[in-house]
This record gives sequence, C-alpha cells and structure tokens, in this order.
Amino acid sequence: MRANVPKRPSTLRIIVFIDGQNFYNDCKKVFSKGETYPHLLGQELCSSRFGNGRQLKQVRFYTGIHTPDKNPKMNAYMTRRLEMMKAIDVWTFARPLKYSSQWVKNRDEKPAFIKIIKGREKGVDVRLALDLIWLALADEFDVAVVVSTDTDLDEAIKDVLKLREVTGRWLAVENAICVGPVNPVTDRRPPYKRLSSAGRLLHIDQEIFDQIRDDTDYWLNNFEEDFDEQVEKTSSDGQEQKSGGAESE
Repeated sequence: MRANVPKRPSTLRIIVFIDGQNFYNDCKKVFSKGETYPHLLGQELCSSRFGNGRQLKQVRFYTGIHTPDKNPKMNAYMTRRLEMMKAIDVWTFARPLKYSSQWVKNRDEKPAFIKIIKGREKGVDVRLALDLIWLALADEFDVAVVVSTDTDLDEAIKDVLKLREVTGRWLAVENAICVGPVNPVTDRRPPYKRLSSAGRLLHIDQEIFDQIRDDTDYWLNNFEEDFDEQVEKTSSDGQEQKSGGAESE
C-alpha cells in the first residue's frame, strides 16, 4: 500500500493565498494592527522555521474594495495598497463591494433607528477557492498555504487534497493563522479558529507579525510622489528578513 503513496519532493513549490479582509481583521484583533506586507508574509511562511526546502513561488492577495462613488477615501487607500503590492510582484484580485441598506439602533435618543449603507464582500472567497483548485490541477504548486480562517474554504481544500489520488502527485495544504501569546499560567494560547481540512497549522505570532507589519501611510495625499521610495524600502526589507523562533503544528 505504501508503494502507491507519492514521494514528497525535496524542494516544495509554495503558493501563498491571502484572504485579505479576513487576515486584516484577524491581525487587528490579535496584534491591534491590520496592515501587513504580503510578500514578507510569504517569505516568513517559506523560511526555515517551518522546515527546509520551502521555495516561495508566488503570493496571491484577494480582497474586496470600496467603489469610488460610495467611499472615495477607502477606495483610494486600498488602491494605493494594491499598487504597492503589484510593484513588488504580489498577484492581486480586487472585487468591488456590494452595498445594501440596513436599519441600526441610533446611539442618540432620536430617531430610535437610522438607515446606513453597508458594503460587503461578494465572490472574493469563491475566486480564491477556484484558483486554489485550478492551480493545483495545473501543477503550479506542491504546497498551498491558505492565510484565512474563513471555513467556507474548507470544501475547496478537500477537493485539492482529493487530487492526490487522481493525479498521483504529492500535494499539501497548510493553514496560516494569527495566534496570541502563550498564557504563562495555563501554558496555552487563546482560542482560535482554523481551517480543519488543512493538514498543517502555521502560527503567525507576534514575532512574525513584527517582521511583516506595514506602517506605510496610505492616506497621504502625496503617496504617489513617494511611491518609488516606498517600493525600494519594501523590497530591501524583504532582503533583510532574519530567521527566528515561531510555532507550527
């Protein structure tokens, strides 16, 4: 029976799939800041701290984006972030948010309820799931690292793993998530969500976050003037990453 098990490649081609809004919210919750450099995250997840022979092939970033007519400031902010990512070879997918109105309780006394317009992501997780399957079929990676806690992606991960039987190839899917510090009393981390279908769990802890955090001010009106300088700094930061301790399961 063991003879039919595909041999693990000595060098693992890795593609990192980042669920942008989901990862932003998790970083904000755990580390009190949401912005990160996707390419630096990819480098960290392929570093020797998670094993030898891990070769980063591509980083893919998926997100929703406000439309300029509904929220011009947030549209400009996200557009600038995406421009930075593209300039440092991060593959990006951005889909306009879908808007709907809803009534919410007014914090003031009158009126009791007020109507607001809320934007929601639609189709972003579907695009990520489809790319995960199609790139696996095209033999573009040996390991997919999914940076998300959206359990809707579990079904796509199951399909990718089934391809091992169909293609006879060695394939793996890992899940990278944000984790808080270990409690010195209980010797445990705070509870966290994960994608149960993924085989291996990679911890993005405070040490890793400090290496990948993005402190660029994308709200600046003169951002375009400093664009080249920002890209040069970002690229040089990537060359200076150092290995350190982190946990994985």
